[in-house]
Amino acid sequence: MGAPRGPRFGRSFLQVEHLEDRTTPSYNPANPALTLDQQIAAGDVAADRIIVVANAGATLTAAPFVSGIRALGNNMYSVRLNAGTNVGGALAYYGAVSGVAWAEPDQILRAAVVPNDPSYGSMYGPAKIGAEAAWNITTGSPNFVVGVIDTGVDYTHPDLAANMWRNPGEIPGNGTDDDGNGYVDDVYGWDFYDDDNDPMDEDEHGTHVAGTIGAVGNNNLGVTGINWNVKIMALRFLGPGGGSTSGAIGAINYSVAMGVKVTNNSWGGYGYSQALARSIAYAQSAGQIFVVAAGNDGIDNDVAPAVPANYSTTFNNVITVAATDDSDELADFSQYGAHTVTLAAPGVGILSTTPGGTYGLLDGTSMATPHVTGAIALYWSANPTLSYTQVINKLKTSVDKLSNLTGKVSTGGRLNVAKMFNLTDIPPIVVDAPAGTEIVRVLGTGGETKLALDPYRGFLGGVVAAAGDLNGDGVADVVTAATLGGHVKVFDGATGQELRSFFGFAGYKGPINLAIGDMNGDGVGDIIIAANLNGHVKVFDGATGALTFSSFVYQGYRGSIAVSVADTDGDGNNDLVTAADGGAGVHVKAFAPGTLSAHDSFLATGPGSWSNFSISAADLDLDGVAELLVSQGPRVRVIDSRTKAARADFLAFDPLSKDRITVQAARYTGDPSAELVVIRETQGRSQVRVFDGPNYTLEDSFFADVR
Repeated sequence: MGAPRGPRFGRSFLQVEHLEDRTTPSYNPANPALTLDQQIAAGDVAADRIIVVANAGATLTAAPFVSGIRALGNNMYSVRLNAGTNVGGALAYYGAVSGVAWAEPDQILRAAVVPNDPSYGSMYGPAKIGAEAAWNITTGSPNFVVGVIDTGVDYTHPDLAANMWRNPGEIPGNGTDDDGNGYVDDVYGWDFYDDDNDPMDEDEHGTHVAGTIGAVGNNNLGVTGINWNVKIMALRFLGPGGGSTSGAIGAINYSVAMGVKVTNNSWGGYGYSQALARSIAYAQSAGQIFVVAAGNDGIDNDVAPAVPANYSTTFNNVITVAATDDSDELADFSQYGAHTVTLAAPGVGILSTTPGGTYGLLDGTSMATPHVTGAIALYWSANPTLSYTQVINKLKTSVDKLSNLTGKVSTGGRLNVAKMFNLTDIPPIVVDAPAGTEIVRVLGTGGETKLALDPYRGFLGGVVAAAGDLNGDGVADVVTAATLGGHVKVFDGATGQELRSFFGFAGYKGPINLAIGDMNGDGVGDIIIAANLNGHVKVFDGATGALTFSSFVYQGYRGSIAVSVADTDGDGNNDLVTAADGGAGVHVKAFAPGTLSAHDSFLATGPGSWSNFSISAADLDLDGVAELLVSQGPRVRVIDSRTKAARADFLAFDPLSKDRITVQAARYTGDPSAELVVIRETQGRSQVRVFDGPNYTLEDSFFADVR
């Protein structure tokens, strides 16, 4: 056993956005630390109890000055003191007891208020974060449980009752701990403020948070949560006078013990607690995601030691959330931090459930946090085999990048759950027009033709095409290029109407390769074109058409070039990816966004006997980093963009085929990940083969013109 530790304490003023209209309690985190007695006198530390953490296997016994000991789980205890007991003395006593890891004051968590703005009268949050698009995939699952650690939840609210968690192992009202978890009749959760089995909200805060996560959807009543179907576990630890750190610890440990995968924590402050950190570490070890509000003091968390918000830099399961308004501006009250705050979400004028079957508009990072919690629940319930780190990677790399959030949150963006489902990133299958034909096809789910375009009537030299959202409407638009002459056209993906037309390379008469992808982080695709005879690559802004990049990426090379766009290093930003084949194999380069300076260069294949090749990229395994898809004739390789190791290497068609064969990552089944699609042009027709799953099994094979 290690040496016993003495008492640890510091000034604490943890906050939760309260809802009623009252004055925000003042606190200056720059004030010098007060003595323990001063903290007790100020009401910042409990005078009648302490927190004791025991070593594994040790049994905690009561001292003569102790009136009771309550287990909090994870070898942690709330020790209640007799009236008049000196708290410092109790800390010193237990700090020296054999088997005790440490003892610390039980800090008080207080409420902070953000005034409501009554001019907000609508629910803009779900549409702003892309929930409406995600609901085409899933509206949630009644088997997914979210813990709301807060002021409790009105579990009788008509818009919440059907989505409240009920303990399947407990028989209500029989006075027995049926499931043996240490809590009697914990039907809806537990009240750690009053230490009883009724976590009813006696405030408003927790009910409002719960409604954003999971108010019942499509029931012709009130509002809709990010999850129409979910289960909300009510864990109350805040009351009219605030709440204790020990109560928060008990709620966290209870949620872990009951198998909850994500908790919402719309509270915070500035006083470090080693015991609270231990509980969050316990949640991390169980694979639980801990979503927490950044705070409402409008300050930089990189400078102020916000807790538990700043645990995002210590534990990789912690997501810290800032608040934005309906114009994507950072709320003036929202705390921020380039290193400590993860992302932003709507938190101004949020309409949600309030106790007694009512509804209300509230502001705060507390209101932003359940948008993120709800998005995680929606995505994770649809992808239950993913680990918590995979879910967090997807969350972080799916934000809408906003210039005003650069330097304010670590991802530089605002939540977008539609991107988590790849709904805005995965294009449909696009089939080029082979030589001798004119029609470019866009295929929907199952390979059915959704759009047929004849961009160059009478031209039979072959047309290449790519798809991606160029105007931010959520629909993939189509860009085409005549293979001889470089004439580029842009078509609206919904109507097929031609939007604009230009020549990518003045005077150039050779073949063209192209791709669409968001290169500048504005949320819409940009157009990338390559001149196949001289290695010249250009990037045009998808929204304005302005030229943003022009370079000869393979100096002296005079062969074909393929282009794609993807995040190849997991930094949340798309890279320009190019490929060429000078005889030694397919040579891949990656160029960083912004400067578009080359940061990677390697041979993706060895020499081959096939003259044609192509490249595409997509995050097929949803780990936040794209895989590279390279075709070399009928041979296809799936390459880890970080390690360069081949995850798959197979023949998609006959090895003797000399036909033009291309690979793309595209949507075919409608699930959250892209499928690997290989297309062969043979005798004027396009044969499509779809490969899916971890082993890239052939899922379908058909000719594009028959569906």
